[in-house]
Amino acid sequence: MRGFREALGYGDLLDLGFQGTKTTWWNYETKLRLDRAICTPSWFDIFGYAKVIHLPPSDSDHIPILLCASMVPIPKWTRFHRFKFEAFWLQQPECDSMVRQQSMLGVRARLEELMDVQMTEDVQVEKQSLMGRLPTLLSQEESFLKQKFKVQWLKEGDRNTSFFHRKAVNRKRKNLIQGLFDEDGNWCEDDADVERIVSSYFTKMFTASELDFGAMESLEAIQPCVSQ
Repeated sequence: MRGFREALGYGDLLDLGFQGTKTTWWNYETKLRLDRAICTPSWFDIFGYAKVIHLPPSDSDHIPILLCASMVPIPKWTRFHRFKFEAFWLQQPECDSMVRQQSMLGVRARLEELMDVQMTEDVQVEKQSLMGRLPTLLSQEESFLKQKFKVQWLKEGDRNTSFFHRKAVNRKRKNLIQGLFDEDGNWCEDDADVERIVSSYFTKMFTASELDFGAMESLEAIQPCVSQ
């Protein structure tokens, strides 16, 4: 690690830090932050509001990390989701119990907790048990994404999770308004400001403006070209 830090110094590279668990790789004896995002000072001058997030564990010894590169503060949106029945629930013999326990969220949350505790034999056994459950849960997640994003033409059992993920990301990107420019050309991302800009825009669109009588007088000089 000393050599790695020296290499960062020679290359004039910056570590972007992280949010989330301190560990990105682990085995029975060791927990380390092996995976990280680095950048040049000129890149950071442009994307000064970038942040790195350590995501929940997946079926791998490495924790996925997400780099959010942004030139403006990244807003925190409060979203409210309607309840919907999902087809993948039916794959569970105990549907009601699965819905209550939220299996995928529970397993990943527990794995995140284990990342920050002392590594013991009991912790390793529990980790291996949770990792063994993930393939089944990921299969259920695939069924969930098929239904949610209306992709019905693939055969049951086809594994193309990245395809569904791209569909989800693209659909979300199309439907999400990150922000709007106001009348003065200022970029606004706050919910209240966006609401005000939209309301003002349509209010003016559907409100009659005052007549410019001076401009109307100039029309008298135009000879009509259409006969009675």
